[in-house]
Amino acid sequence: MKMRYLYLFLRTTLPYSLHVFFKRIKATNAPKETLGRTFFACNHASSFMDPLIPGALSKPIVHFMTRADIYKGVVKHLFYHSHMIPIFRQQDGEGHNEKNVEVFRIVAEEVKRGKNILVFAEGFTDDEFVRRLKPVKKGIARMAFFTLEQLNWSEKVYIQTMGINYTNPAVFRSEVLMNYGDKICLNDYREAYIENPQVVIKQISDWVEVNMQKQITHVEKNENCQFHEQIMRLTRKGMNTENSDFSISLEGRFQYSQNLANWVNAQEESTTAALKHDLNDYFSCLDATKVKEEDVYEYSQTGKINISKHLIYNILLAPIALLGLLHGWISWFIIKPKIEKAFKRQVFWSSVKVVVSHFATGLYNILLLIPFYFFVYPSILAGLLYLILMAGLSFVVYHKWIENIREFKRKSKIELGVLKEMTEKRTKVLDFIGSTLPEELI
Repeated sequence: MKMRYLYLFLRTTLPYSLHVFFKRIKATNAPKETLGRTFFACNHASSFMDPLIPGALSKPIVHFMTRADIYKGVVKHLFYHSHMIPIFRQQDGEGHNEKNVEVFRIVAEEVKRGKNILVFAEGFTDDEFVRRLKPVKKGIARMAFFTLEQLNWSEKVYIQTMGINYTNPAVFRSEVLMNYGDKICLNDYREAYIENPQVVIKQISDWVEVNMQKQITHVEKNENCQFHEQIMRLTRKGMNTENSDFSISLEGRFQYSQNLANWVNAQEESTTAALKHDLNDYFSCLDATKVKEEDVYEYSQTGKINISKHLIYNILLAPIALLGLLHGWISWFIIKPKIEKAFKRQVFWSSVKVVVSHFATGLYNILLLIPFYFFVYPSILAGLLYLILMAGLSFVVYHKWIENIREFKRKSKIELGVLKEMTEKRTKVLDFIGSTLPEELI
């Protein structure tokens, strides 16, 4: 069960930082074995965040297939010891197929040792988070059968689909659900593969794509993703990170999101055009008036919006928020702005913040044990226990404290007349949704 040092370190410590960033992380049908010679075919919804979650929070020991163009220089050593294996793509230049033969041999050696391989089968991440699966590449099937040939078909090799479902990977204190599908043994295809490899590779690739779609919310057309999200925001039953009924389980909200996507996929454009227009009009009006859907929902339920709750929270939890500032100021004032300036693609922001903060803020907090020992209580063990219990929790409180200040200022400027007008619009759109969607989706 040998693991390289950086992978072992991250697997041991990174769950803490991930549970600070995400409010809730769950998995369904998760594998129980650390070793297993399984190729996991995963969606690629959020760049670097995607390998962090299964790598740190799932039981299987995995090696990740990584773009070869970033696997160089100083980080090459770090990537190697994080179980990352470079894979060459067509855009990486001539000879990529020949280079990948050697990569496949490395993969086969790891599988021979009982390791698992995680492949992001779509091949790339969209700039903006969307709930859909892009076309799946054939690379994972080729790699898996190449491995079987290298092993002379003497070991059982499996392929299993999985889906990482975020409410929104860019939002602090959002949620994530990992779904694992059933796995199949590729040794069962030996005779067919020997007879016609290309046919079997296509067959397995098609199976992977279909089964990956079952593990995520898959909106077939990119132009329907906003439509799907807007309905979820108003019904409050789905995976939206802000406008959801959080008394419904994460699994239940995912199921709703998936069922809604299936309905959207089955509709003709002409049958949804009018509803799309009204939804776009409603949310455009929200943006123009700087009113949030959550404000309108609250007003529709109570006849008012509660501003004082932000003030009460901040008064009562100010001491804990100050602790959060003490423990997390590096992440908030240094790491956050620098990463947002350095990376043009926002899809990288959250994952890089998590990793850099994990090391930089983690080291800073370990150093805080020195003044804790001399000025608070002379026990390193007590200091570590304090850090584990309070460092992450207090930073969450600090983040909410800052958010409350912004919300208090924003809500103080909202006019009741605007809320009344938006509530009327919301009611009409909800009625339209009720007359269009099947009863189980309302």
